[in-house]
Amino acid sequence: MKAIRQRFSKRIQNGAWHDLRRGGSTRGPLLIAIVLAAAMPSRIGLAEEGHAGDASEHGEEHFHKNEVAVFLGSTQSEEHHGDRDDPEFTIGIDYERRLTEHFGLGLLADFVAEGNREILLGIPFFLHAGKSAKFELAPGWHKVKEDGSDGGVLRLGFHWAFEVGRGSLSPAVFYDITEEDNLWVFGLGIGRGW
Repeated sequence: MKAIRQRFSKRIQNGAWHDLRRGGSTRGPLLIAIVLAAAMPSRIGLAEEGHAGDASEHGEEHFHKNEVAVFLGSTQSEEHHGDRDDPEFTIGIDYERRLTEHFGLGLLADFVAEGNREILLGIPFFLHAGKSAKFELAPGWHKVKEDGSDGGVLRLGFHWAFEVGRGSLSPAVFYDITEEDNLWVFGLGIGRGW
């Protein structure tokens, strides 16, 4: 375990975070996060104004405390290493428990079913910005079946939910920072709240 922590620390020192300082390959995700964060405060204010009265008048919350979702998507390497050039089919399951109106905690499991066949497990922290937007930060662990490698992973994500009754459809994009490679994951979550 100590060796994994040391490799992950070295990756952060020399890898992804170093790229940010010199304007390298992770510049795009940083720019996307800044633009989205700048746009969100106004959406949070509008959402609170529009729903605060409804919730207090009826004495009930306007969000589901629990949600489970199946994720269908595609994973692709940012570095484009030979066998990771093509998008790989990804399936997953996520659970979220809303602690407050704006914060949630959960569990996730994703499986890349093609190519390197890897599994990712994580504990996501969610920030809900308004009714539809959700940011995700998920530390976790991944294992690549083909070569037996494993290690730490940090997932950054963004979801946009469209409510359909008690369910939701959520297009999502994730950026996974691993020891070996950085990955983009795009897809759709099909969720059910209660």
